[in-house]
Amino acid sequence: MNFTASRAYAEEPTELKVWLDQSQYAGNVAKLAKILESDLKTVQDWVYGRNEPNSRNKIKLFEITHLPSFAPEPGASQPRLLPSDQSQLHMAAPDQEV
Repeated sequence: MNFTASRAYAEEPTELKVWLDQSQYAGNVAKLAKILESDLKTVQDWVYGRNEPNSRNKIKLFEITHLPSFAPEPGASQPRLLPSDQSQLHMAAPDQEV
């Protein structure tokens, strides 16, 4: 028999999940994945607490969400990873196409 182990979810909603639900994305993980230029399954894993993003993706997430948990390490030199127009998407109207 071939069993696939179920991936555990976080007990409580993650900070990213709470932000996503309250953002212009209205909880839409697919839209966030598109903006991040990341695989949908990967972003789902971050949102639901199954995996942590790597440092490069944390920077992208910080540029969009401004959540402290994704902030670069103090004093670290971090390049901008998203074009400046995409990093401002958290301010866009909810019905605006992303």
